[in-house]
Amino acid sequence: MKRIIFLFFIFSFSKVQGQNSFANKEYDNWLSSAVANLNQADFYFVGQAHGNQANIIIERDLLLSLNYKFNVQYYILEYGQSLAFLLNQYLETGQDSILNFINSKGNFDLVKTIKDFNDTVPDLRKIKFFGVDFENRLDGKWTKKAIEIISDKIKLASNQPLQILLNAVINQEPKSEKENLI
Repeated sequence: MKRIIFLFFIFSFSKVQGQNSFANKEYDNWLSSAVANLNQADFYFVGQAHGNQANIIIERDLLLSLNYKFNVQYYILEYGQSLAFLLNQYLETGQDSILNFINSKGNFDLVKTIKDFNDTVPDLRKIKFFGVDFENRLDGKWTKKAIEIISDKIKLASNQPLQILLNAVINQEPKSEKENLI
């Protein structure tokens, strides 16, 4: 059974350096010691103090330690599914343009560390993001981009009803896109 970790963290766009070594010694720290004392569970809930630069280090070490010990693969974000989709696209492709689109000044050390980690493990251990918050942040900027990527991938004819709906969402003015999503 796959394990899920609920880390309700707002992405911190502050400057913190992440480590990119994934040898077992990476997990030999106080957070992995804490994880070593945990029992296997379906969910792990972790809180955070917002605006704290240590969050990225804590998130990374907890997530990697939980993945190593329990094969935790799902990182639940306090953002909408569209942002999670875009982050997963980055994990698959490594295209920095996706991260720049999300936030050109953002610190994505955690996401890049997860990308580097995923590149070293089999598919059954790869970490993925899921969003659980509302979708209309930044007037739907991330939602439109996610739908645009999906539209490009499925390659429907322009006269197909689903493609017409997708185009309506992609091309709508920010405040009126909700009409096509309801």
